[in-house]
Amino acid sequence: MFKQACLLLLTFAATASIAIAQTGDEILFSVDGNPVGVSEFDYIYSKTNGDTATYSRESLQEYLDLYVKFKLKVAKARDMGLDTVPALMQELAGYRRQLSDSYLVDQEVTEPMARELYDRMQEDVNVLHIAVDLPKKPGMDTISAYKKASLARERVASGVMWGKVARDFSTDPSAPRNGGEVGYITAPLPPGLYTLENAIYETKPGDLSGIVRSEKAYHIIKVIDRRKARGEVEAAHIFIRKPKEGDGSIAKARIDSIYKALNAGADFDVLAKSLSQDTKSAPRNGYIGFFGINRYERSFEDAAFGIDTDGAYSAPIETRVGWHIIKRVSKRSTSDWNTAKVELVTRIKRLPRYEVGRKQMVKRLKVEYKFKENTVLLDKYIQSLPDSFMNYRWKPGPVDQATLFSFHGDDREVKLSDFTDYLRRNASKRIRMEGIASVEQAARSLYQDFVVDQTFVYAESRLDKDNPDFHNLMREYQEGILLFEATKKNVWDRAGQDTTGLEKFFAQNRSKYTWKERAVLDVYSMPLDKEDVYYPQIAKMAKKSTPEEILAKFNTGDKEIITHHTRTVERGREPSIDRIKWKQGSHTLPEEDLKRKVARIGVIKEVKAPTEKKLSEARGYVIADYQDQLEREWVAELEKAYKVKMNKPTFESLVRK
Repeated sequence: MFKQACLLLLTFAATASIAIAQTGDEILFSVDGNPVGVSEFDYIYSKTNGDTATYSRESLQEYLDLYVKFKLKVAKARDMGLDTVPALMQELAGYRRQLSDSYLVDQEVTEPMARELYDRMQEDVNVLHIAVDLPKKPGMDTISAYKKASLARERVASGVMWGKVARDFSTDPSAPRNGGEVGYITAPLPPGLYTLENAIYETKPGDLSGIVRSEKAYHIIKVIDRRKARGEVEAAHIFIRKPKEGDGSIAKARIDSIYKALNAGADFDVLAKSLSQDTKSAPRNGYIGFFGINRYERSFEDAAFGIDTDGAYSAPIETRVGWHIIKRVSKRSTSDWNTAKVELVTRIKRLPRYEVGRKQMVKRLKVEYKFKENTVLLDKYIQSLPDSFMNYRWKPGPVDQATLFSFHGDDREVKLSDFTDYLRRNASKRIRMEGIASVEQAARSLYQDFVVDQTFVYAESRLDKDNPDFHNLMREYQEGILLFEATKKNVWDRAGQDTTGLEKFFAQNRSKYTWKERAVLDVYSMPLDKEDVYYPQIAKMAKKSTPEEILAKFNTGDKEIITHHTRTVERGREPSIDRIKWKQGSHTLPEEDLKRKVARIGVIKEVKAPTEKKLSEARGYVIADYQDQLEREWVAELEKAYKVKMNKPTFESLVRK
C-alpha cells in the first residue's frame, strides 16, 4: 500500500510540474522557482469567491496575497518532508481512488444509468411476452433454443394469436395461465433481465421486438401501450375467502354486509381486525403496507390505485381467492430526479447492469487508448494450464516478462507475470468456477476481468492529464493536507505546548482580556405547576433573606421543593439578565423549563466591576490570538526564506475594469 501511495504521489507531482509547460499556461507567480499558472489561480479564485468574484484589482490583489502565503506554507511543508509521511500519502491515495471512481465511472456509467432507470420508472409498459430458456449448462449449444424462439416470432408475426403461441412455445411458468399477457411492468426488471428491459422500453406501442437474449433465455415481446407510472399505494383491506369448490354466494353476502356497515358509518379498522380472514393483516387493522404494480392480481391493483383520496375505500373486489374491500392509507408518487438521484446511484451499483455499463466503458477506453494484446502469448499460456488450475493448491510457475497487452504502445505495458500474479491473488474466483466451466473458459473469463481492472488502472493514471477538474481537485486536496500538517506543527501545537511563550504573550497583551461588569446571581428553581404560589414569595424574601433562610422556609421535612445555585453572568451575555436593574435584590421574571417541569428566577446577589482576566479565565482566547501571532511570524520567516517572483503584466491581464 505504501509503495502504491508513493507511486501515486510521485505521478501526481510529476504531472503537476509539467502541466504549465504542456498547456502553455502563463505563469502568474513562482515560489522558489515553482510556477503557479494563471489557470490555477483563476480556478481557485472563482471557486472560492463564487458570485462575488468581481475580478476587480482590489479583489484579485487581496486573494493573490492570500494565495502566495498559502503556497509559501506548502513549500515549507515539502521542505519538512511532509509529502513523504506514509500516513499522509495513504490518505491522499485513498482520496485519489475515491475521486477517480467518481470521474471515471460515475460520470460515464453510474449517473447515466441511474438517470436511465429514473426515466423508465416514470412509465408503466403493458407487454406481451414469450420466453425460450437457454440450456442450463454453460457452453452447451444454444442454436435449438434460438430456432424455437425464431419460429415463435414468425407465428405471431404472421397473425397467430399471441396466447396460442405463448402456450405452445413459451417456457415462462406463467404462460399456461396468462397466455403471455404479462400486463403492466415498470423498471427495474429482476437481475439478469437488463437486455429485456431495454427492449421493452425501446419498442414502440404496437411493435414486435426482435429476439432478445438475456442471461437465461431468448425473449420476444410486443408492447401494447404505455401509461404514467402508478407509483406505490399504501393500503389496508378486509378479506373474505371464497371456498375452493362450490357456491361462493356466502362469501359474497358476507363482504356485502361489511360494505353496507362501512357505508353506515362503521369503523374500517375495527371491522378489519374482527372480521377479515387475512390472518397476517387482520391483527394490524388490515394493513398490508406499500405496494406497486404487479404485486397483486390486476383487479386488486386496479381497485387500490383507483381510490382517489386517503382514507377512502373501494367497493367489494373479487380475486381468485376471495373478496376484498380496500382502504387507501396514502399514495406515493415517483420523486423528482434531484431527490431520487442519490438513492438510485447507490442502487445502480448493486445491480448487475452496473457491470454491463463498466464493460461498455472499458470497450470504449480500449479503442481510445489503442489497446493491443498478444493473443499468441495468451493462447499459449492458457493451453499450458493444468487440470488443477481451479483447485486452491494451484500456484503459477515462473514465466518470462513478455508483454501480454499494452496501451498507447509502450506507454503502459502489462506483462504475462502481472496476469499470473492476478490469478494467484484471485484463487476464490478460480475455485468458484470448478465444475461449471473448463480450464480454458475459466482462464479466459479471468483474463477479461484482468483487462477490465488494468484498463481502469491506466485510465486512473491518466486522469491528471485528461481531466483538468480532477487535476485541480487533487492539487487542492494534496496541498490542503500539507498545509494542515505544516500549520499544526509550526503554529497550533506550538501555541498549545509553549507555556512560557503563551504566558509572555498574555503578559504583553493583558489589557485585551478583561471582564465587563458581572452579576452574581442566586438562582431558585420551583415546581412549574406551583410557580404562581412560590414566585411572589421567593422574590419578596430574596431582598432581605439569605438562600439558607429561603430554603429552610419552603423545604420542610424530607421534601425538597425549592433548589438553589449561584452563577455569574457578564453584561451583554443574556438579555433576560440585562433587562433588569443591576443592583442587589433585583430579580428576573420566571424562566420555564418544560422538560424538567420547573420555573427559575435569578436574584442579583452582587455586581462586580470590570476587571482584567486571569490567564486561566481567558486561556482559549489567548491561545487563539497567540496562534495568529505565531502564524504572522511564520509567514514573515517564509517570505525571507523563499523567493517569490510576481509577473505583474500577467496579473494586470486578469483585471476586469
